Amino acid sequence: MAGTNTGIALWDLKNSCGNLSAWPFLYGDIGRTACTQTIVANEETDVPEAVTALVGNYPNPFNPETTFSFSLSASDSKQPVTLKIYNIKGQLVKTMVNERMSAGEHSLTWHGTSENGKPVSSGIYFYRLSTSSKSYSRKMLLLK
Repeated sequence: MAGTNTGIALWDLKNSCGNLSAWPFLYGDIGRTACTQTIVANEETDVPEAVTALVGNYPNPFNPETTFSFSLSASDSKQPVTLKIYNIKGQLVKTMVNERMSAGEHSLTWHGTSENGKPVSSGIYFYRLSTSSKSYSRKMLLLK
């Protein structure tokens, strides 16, 4: 498969080409044949709707900061979204977001500080993305 300026070209490596045009050889091997067909993309192609998902944080382990990536569906963008960070004891360390956000992809950066702005210690932390319909939790490691 290869992209062209008018669409996508596909090669079928079978010897039988049916009603497709045959290409007499492939990669210099005249014993092989290929078939070509061009598919032209049009503007009416449906684009998939965004879904709610937590991609994760990067880097992990991190020092001194990490970035959370997630996406929101149109239905989840109508309700408040929260992203909270907890320590190993389950105590809330920081609320990164607690508001309505637009549908699509988002990223937030945590600088390793608590709600009051003080640096937190090295260790394992958990973060949770919550919407009205879903909740995702993941683990991260702060190394100093």
